[in-house]
Parts: sequence; structure tokens; C-alpha cells
Amino acid sequence: MSHARQAIREAVVAALTGLPTTGGSVKDTWPYATPPEDMPALRIYTPGEQADDRASDLGPIQGRAVTLLIVGYAEGVLVAETLDTIAAEVEVALAASGNLGGLVKLIDYQSMTALVEGETKKRSGEIRLTYSILYRTARADPTATVR
Repeated sequence: MSHARQAIREAVVAALTGLPTTGGSVKDTWPYATPPEDMPALRIYTPGEQADDRASDLGPIQGRAVTLLIVGYAEGVLVAETLDTIAAEVEVALAASGNLGGLVKLIDYQSMTALVEGETKKRSGEIRLTYSILYRTARADPTATVR
């Protein structure tokens, strides 16, 4: 029995797989080391969640706001430009995904941080896009979202 967050992450992976820059290198996993042959790449995870009264009711429905992190990895001379391209592709794809097939109420962009290290051809970097995703579950059953 999986939490609804897993279904949300899987839907995000599906929405982001096949982008021009990262292609099929998209995984639902914590951002562990990514081998160079897998770059450019995306890693999707949900490090936190809180109750959200905007989507709750006084009865059996629990509103939730989960933090979604999408981490893009790249390397090479133009790594900063590649990271910005990854971010643009992700933002467009998530906006086009609507409500992830009815799983969520709202996908709200929050922030971006980037880091580039190294010199010349040995540069590598990452870009972290943070989103807040609003969804609802039954209070007694966090395994599926409800409308």
C-alpha cells in the first residue's frame, strides 16, 4: 500500500519523461550521485508535506500541501545554460500537465536554486526547482487522492 505522494511523483515523472534535454533520464528517487553517462538528468522527490486547510473540510477530507523537488543535473562547458534549459522545459511541461490526471488540485512553483562547480570541460551542476502541490485524501486513507 503506497501513499498518494508516490502516485503524484510517478505522474510527475511521466509528465517530464521525454523532454528534449533530459530525455528518458528521469527518476523518482532522492538525489543520489548521478553518473556522467546519465546526464543530463532529472530526479524527483518529496521531502516534506503539511496539512493545508484550503483543501480540507470539516469531515472526512484532508487537504495536503506536499513539497516537490525536481533536481536537474548537467555537465560540460555550457552547464549553466543547460541547467536553465532544463528548468524551462520542466516548467512548461508541468504547466501543461494540468492537474496530473486529476491527482492534484494545484501545482504551484515556489523557487529555484542552482549550483555549478568545476572548470572548463569538467564543469557540473544542478538546478533545484521547488513546487508546492496541493491535493486531498480521505482522512482515513492516505493512499489515494480525492476530488
